[in-house]
Amino acid sequence: MDLQVIFGTGPVGLNTAQALLEQGMNIRFVNRSGSLSEQRKLVVPALKEGNWEIQKADATVWEQVQKAVEGASHIYHCANPLYHQWSTILRKVQENLIQAALEQNAVLAVSENLYMYKRGVDTIQIDTEIDPPTKKGLIRQALHEKLIQAGKENSLKWTTIRASDFYGPGSTDQSVFGTKYFLNSLFNSKKVYFMGNASISHSYTYVKDFGKALALAAHDKDAWQKSWIIANKEITNTKYIAQKFMYQAGKQVGMGKLSRRLLSFLGIFNPVIREVPEMLYQKEEDYIVDGSDFEKKFNFRPTSLNDGIAETLQWYNSYRNILLKPIEAPKMNQFDKIIALGDKAGIELNLKEGDVEQAIKNVRKGKNAHSS
Repeated sequence: MDLQVIFGTGPVGLNTAQALLEQGMNIRFVNRSGSLSEQRKLVVPALKEGNWEIQKADATVWEQVQKAVEGASHIYHCANPLYHQWSTILRKVQENLIQAALEQNAVLAVSENLYMYKRGVDTIQIDTEIDPPTKKGLIRQALHEKLIQAGKENSLKWTTIRASDFYGPGSTDQSVFGTKYFLNSLFNSKKVYFMGNASISHSYTYVKDFGKALALAAHDKDAWQKSWIIANKEITNTKYIAQKFMYQAGKQVGMGKLSRRLLSFLGIFNPVIREVPEMLYQKEEDYIVDGSDFEKKFNFRPTSLNDGIAETLQWYNSYRNILLKPIEAPKMNQFDKIIALGDKAGIELNLKEGDVEQAIKNVRKGKNAHSS
């Protein structure tokens, strides 16, 4: 039977595996540890009866990639390094996976985002102009052009699925509604914080739909040599989704804002946060995404917001229970300490007035007031 090799065991890779295992396919996971934690296995219920294995490999090392893809008919690029690693790691990973797919004569299915599209359009669609407004968007554009080039020059069979911010089972520290910054705080009755304007229109993608779409596109020749967008049909916003989560969870917490100035300050201490401000336009302007081309072509129906949230909370409850104790609130790193100090001192976190230096003074002043 055809072998499906998935690079990356984050939310997209795991949900892609679930979709493939449901179809009775053989799966080989590839990650740097060579293992799957019990928490990650929860995202893929089909592992219990499905045919799968896992192999340790560094996707930036060609020899390891070459060994990991032996026998593959389809290769899935679901690796998602942290922002500050994109310029080095992502380029090498994509280069290796293109070469691996060519050697195996395999289909290469790549998970992408929307960063390469022009800023300020009414709705992002698959034919929206490619005009990256940020350096990370330029990186994504360059990576995609390598796929097109390999297809034209070397007959690479490829397809990509693009999605907006995602939520859902397996989403932990790189999701607005993941465990680290939302669910853990919600279930510990802690205030939650969002970047930008939480009340403007913003499309989110359910990560199970992302995985299903990637699996579908990889196995349908009509999807090859093209990119597709998957998005939730419901036009909503961050605040509304947060309230939906609270309602279904039976919890109620306050919501705060993280401004550009504060994030610039936090970026002094954290290389990932340092990369965030250039992407804030997506949270400060309407960001509406249309995936109707994919839906019509493949008769694909995105999961409703209500169902997506319900399934996410069901997964999260299992995620908590497997640890045999309530999930603890995130540990206090430099980011959390500054937020906590600001909250306790009554400092307005959107920092409408003053600059970074003033923010530092306010935090220090708040700390002194709290400790006295």
